[in-house]
Amino acid sequence: MRRRAPLLLLLAIVVTGGALRAERAADPRAGLHADEVTYVRSAIELADRRTYSQTHYPPGAPALFALAYALGGKRGRDIPAAYWAQALVGTALIVATFALAALIATPWAGVAAAASVGFSRVFIFRTDRLLSEPLAALLLVSAFAALAWALRARQPPARRLAVAGALFGALLLTRAGFLVAPGVVAAALGLVVARRHGLRSALRAVAAFAAPVVLVVAPWCLYASHWEGRFVPVATGGGSSLFVGTYLPGGGSTYGAKRALAPGTPPYRLRAKVVLDRVAARHPGLGRDAALSLEARRNIARYGTHEPAAFARLLLSKPPRLWWRYSEGLKRPNPAAAVALHRALLVVSVLLLGAGLVATRDPVLLAVALLLAAVTAQHTLLLALPRYAVPLLPVLYAGGAAAATLLLERQRSER
Repeated sequence: MRRRAPLLLLLAIVVTGGALRAERAADPRAGLHADEVTYVRSAIELADRRTYSQTHYPPGAPALFALAYALGGKRGRDIPAAYWAQALVGTALIVATFALAALIATPWAGVAAAASVGFSRVFIFRTDRLLSEPLAALLLVSAFAALAWALRARQPPARRLAVAGALFGALLLTRAGFLVAPGVVAAALGLVVARRHGLRSALRAVAAFAAPVVLVVAPWCLYASHWEGRFVPVATGGGSSLFVGTYLPGGGSTYGAKRALAPGTPPYRLRAKVVLDRVAARHPGLGRDAALSLEARRNIARYGTHEPAAFARLLLSKPPRLWWRYSEGLKRPNPAAAVALHRALLVVSVLLLGAGLVATRDPVLLAVALLLAAVTAQHTLLLALPRYAVPLLPVLYAGGAAAATLLLERQRSER
């Protein structure tokens, strides 16, 4: 019975968490914001015409919504079945988070991590938003679970590493912002295997992991590059994010950039795309993304040289925006209790992850910590929004829960 207890608790969490998500899918909040409109249009185009004519967002989430549309139809510009797809993804995320923590430590760690995700309003209320964060979270947790599965063996089997690599490739096709993830994980993997078995084994392990990443992502990159007429590393949205994130007069936010670049017009009446198109038009010989990237580099040079203190404050303000702020979606009030719980889980998980990594030097905890640090550093320059951290939270919760269990087991063995 004691062995079954964690699984019975997991079942209860999955059923309850799934019901909460189904409630949101059955009665989604009315209205789509700009990013959702783009996702839905792309999904309908993909289902109806078998084409994908925009490269600002990779095709992972639109493909999921296109499948939902094919199975359940659409209503005007909306896809009702896509909310149920989000509910299924969110429910599967509970199981994947359990698996990751259990593979690193014990099933009880998995239960704690699954509960953190299953009952979190952050994830429940993502069900009725047609965005890519839920799918990205599922793929990221599943990829780390596959990595943990591979590293359980004395010599990581190539097939298991290939599964992890393929999942990280699928993650890139869902959220281009995780372009750093495979490199960070490959570095951690190479370091761990080199210490255990030598440099040659490390190179083989990294190759087994990296090859599927390339195989999964390459066809889309070739398509997107052909469509744009230039090389596209997964998506073309990096220039706009970098420009807004480094634009000091706008405070590094989209709202602030609209206010600074179009004074006299209320920002809520302006589409960000229109304002950024005006910036890109300063360089008629360049494509939009290349022009915005050039302006972003000029921002860094200008403000970093002439206003270094203010620019440093801007950059240092980004990690709290990413992690400390809390959002359940556009125009939805954030309950004080939910904000407090989010911050408490965040602090406890970070502290446990750090302590567990120092004490145990677990390779998966190392990979998780390196990825969290790399993404945080990346968003000091890029646009930083609370929803961009959503895919990372389940991995952090699983790492914290697993670290707590490993620390307890270490204390018991020392006694």
